[in-house]
Amino acid sequence: VPNQNNGDIIAMCTQHLQREFDKLRSTNTMQIGAQNIGSHWLMDYQNSIFQCAEQAIVAHWRLKPYYVREGGTIPCTDYLHKKLKCTILQFPLGQNTDNAHLENEHIRLQNLSK
Repeated sequence: VPNQNNGDIIAMCTQHLQREFDKLRSTNTMQIGAQNIGSHWLMDYQNSIFQCAEQAIVAHWRLKPYYVREGGTIPCTDYLHKKLKCTILQFPLGQNTDNAHLENEHIRLQNLSK
């Protein structure tokens, strides 16, 4: 989600969860932590690099790409963009049926050959 700070969101969630936990008056304890936090990633898809990639996708798949905000599971994109000060293009190899990060995750060979 654009224009949100991950640190602020973590703090608000932690406060909310702690308030709700305190209402339980439990003898248990609760610890909340966050690790490997990546910022959302947004590039200008009108950039020439994106346009070139889009033309290649249309030529091979006969489909126009669907642009989405990314960064949740691959926080290196925003990091590289900030450090290298250049356009970053994240080009997925998989499809929504590939079971990403699940049991029997796979990438079709056709995706790699095109």
